[in-house]
Amino acid sequence: MSYESTAEPIKIGYLMDFRLPEGFPKTYFEDLTQPFDLVFKQGVERGLIDRPIEIIYREVEGLPKGSVKAVIDAYGELCDEGCLAIFGPSITDNAVPTREAIEERFKVPAISVTGSDAALGEWFFAFPMGSLTDEPIFWTDLLAKGGHTEVGVLKEQSLVGETYLSNFRKACRHRGIRIVAEAPIAQTAQDVSEAVCTLYDAKARRSSIAASVSGSCSSIPLWRL
Repeated sequence: MSYESTAEPIKIGYLMDFRLPEGFPKTYFEDLTQPFDLVFKQGVERGLIDRPIEIIYREVEGLPKGSVKAVIDAYGELCDEGCLAIFGPSITDNAVPTREAIEERFKVPAISVTGSDAALGEWFFAFPMGSLTDEPIFWTDLLAKGGHTEVGVLKEQSLVGETYLSNFRKACRHRGIRIVAEAPIAQTAQDVSEAVCTLYDAKARRSSIAASVSGSCSSIPLWRL
């Protein structure tokens, strides 16, 4: 005798380590959720998976405006809800310490878009569109192509900024580009006039470029001095 039965869905977490602004259009959020719904629905229909997939979304304010603790706590909550894997966190300053918590406590794999090599591990995987390692090489290639031999750096005070700067220094040495000045800037949006003046006072030539090593952008903003 045979009979048809149903099974509970497989749970996958999606951890957003930043809060969407008030009034964020629902259609924009659906641009994220609907592809998941479509892919997993088709997977069941085509027999690629034999159970439905349920995505559990969690949104918290991690760094730079919140805390790492909020991110780690949210990751633990998703694990407690039975998630077998979790998308996120994505911001490097949250991803690296969360990776440590995953290895020590949760043992539930994370899939991220962080560009940090330091976040990678046995339980932490990433598929970024660039990285903190290769992007500085690209920047120096552009500087060299433009004939620039000196550069000033605005460095964000964060793990992202420190990693970018470390790799940017190496890339500059390789390309024969001299860093004439470095000035720190806050991780959140603030007046950077004083930092820019620091680069200007370093007597960088007019053809020099000031490079903002900032985690808030995927490519480096450039300004002429």
